[in-house]
Amino acid sequence: MATSNDKIYEILIDIQGRVCAIETLAPTVNELEKIVMKGSRNGSVTQPLTQRMDSVETAIKTQKDTEKEKKDGKIWFNRAVVGAIVAQSVGLLIALFK
Repeated sequence: MATSNDKIYEILIDIQGRVCAIETLAPTVNELEKIVMKGSRNGSVTQPLTQRMDSVETAIKTQKDTEKEKKDGKIWFNRAVVGAIVAQSVGLLIALFK
């Protein structure tokens, strides 16, 4: 089965159009790759986006852990105060009935 020259020409024009579209996207893709994977942007050296997001997630986790520790410390302080009040009250009641 033979393919006509017109059909081959149409296919080549289609391929050329797709290649041109890819060539116009290549610089954008290259720049995005630098930002996300390599961290270089406009000649300045920065951390890659993946490392920056890891840093942000670590900072958020650390902040949540710190807040939880503060809350836990406050709960134990309140328990200690209530325990001292209860112990003092029991001591006063025992002294009263003696």
